[in-house]
Amino acid sequence: MFTRFASAGILVKAMDWRGHGRTCLKNRDAIKGYHFSYNQVFDDMLQLDQINIPDIPNATELPTFVFGHSMGGLVALSFVHSRKHAIPKLHGCIAQAPAIGVGNSVSAVIRLAVKGLGNLLQKQCIISVLEAGGGCSDRAVVEDSYRDPLNHSSVSLKLGKDGYDAIDDLNSRAHEFDVPLLLRHSVLDRFTDPKATVEFFVACGSEDKSLRLHTETEGLLHEVHLEPSAKNYIIRDYITWILNRAQPHERELFYE
Repeated sequence: MFTRFASAGILVKAMDWRGHGRTCLKNRDAIKGYHFSYNQVFDDMLQLDQINIPDIPNATELPTFVFGHSMGGLVALSFVHSRKHAIPKLHGCIAQAPAIGVGNSVSAVIRLAVKGLGNLLQKQCIISVLEAGGGCSDRAVVEDSYRDPLNHSSVSLKLGKDGYDAIDDLNSRAHEFDVPLLLRHSVLDRFTDPKATVEFFVACGSEDKSLRLHTETEGLLHEVHLEPSAKNYIIRDYITWILNRAQPHERELFYE
């Protein structure tokens, strides 16, 4: 997806969340699934935003958009909500299948335990139990995910508690969210709750907000941007949305 973004002239910066991806390979003291706090993640994201890119003049002066998927969608929304004042060139946020509601993927007992023990046993980790194959209808995509050495299913109690706290804070102040916003979710998503996304969209205070809710007949699962039947037009939609908000145009652009 981000190769397509780059081909459209969009500079992409990305990082691994502490406790995930390459952070666990490069740091021998890292604990899979553990992070110190959301504020630390936000500080990392601000630092990323200020990194200059060789051969791209004034990279830090370009219009900025924040993109996140699943748990990253929650992070993106929370980051924009709490740190927008520190991003002077912020032009919008895209959250795909954001984890602002877990639906039936996590039992109420586990949620209560995580909230109660998250500060007491911060580094204690549990294995996230998600339905095999529930991420995408394309079996090849699912198998690639299983084989990816950077993927893991470990979630620390601290990370879980911070996530629930972030969800509560985000939803309680949804009316204050005034940044241009694009939300996307499938009603068939079994990992994150599409109903929570709809509720946040309705409550969101932004005057420029859009919701792409994929219906049951479309057959898309959690990783909508990887679904063979939809990925091309979904990526085009993201690019078009970004380009139209990066700078003013006399008429709306449509990226092909």
